[in-house]
Amino acid sequence: MYDNMKSTIILTGVEMKFNAKKFIEDAGGVRKIAEVLRKPRTAPYRMINTRYMTSWHFEKIKEVNPDICIDDYFEDDNGKRKRKV
Repeated sequence: MYDNMKSTIILTGVEMKFNAKKFIEDAGGVRKIAEVLRKPRTAPYRMINTRYMTSWHFEKIKEVNPDICIDDYFEDDNGKRKRKV
């Protein structure tokens, strides 16, 4: 939520987490993502374990999967998606 007067973000106390496992599965699976990124097959598993992906990773994946919406893979503490429609 934003405070319009000060243009600052007001924290609500809900931690958001990126579900890299679901994202990679929906984008074609570990093997396809490794091929797209020109990385070893273990690289997507590292992304799943650490939930860390760079903007370069997202750019390359979006080039071959332009319809995938990254916002769909952010979840709150309870595993619920937080995308507003």
